[in-house]
Amino acid sequence: MKNFFTKEVFEEEDKKLKELFFPVELCEINVRLPDKNMIFAKTFKGVVRTDTKYIFSVLSDVYKLITNEEALILGK
Repeated sequence: MKNFFTKEVFEEEDKKLKELFFPVELCEINVRLPDKNMIFAKTFKGVVRTDTKYIFSVLSDVYKLITNEEALILGK
């Protein structure tokens, strides 16, 4: 019978989890209007991956952000 609980398996799974636990934060956002003017979107925030500056979503400013790691813990 093959042993699926080797050190290599755990190291690979740990690496996959670390890739999911990237840093995120809620940031203020601005909107460019059709006339090219910019306005501050005071009732919205952007969910931003801080290491790549990728914007995942725009949400209401009352949204509580939880990280992927926190979500995993809550799911357990």
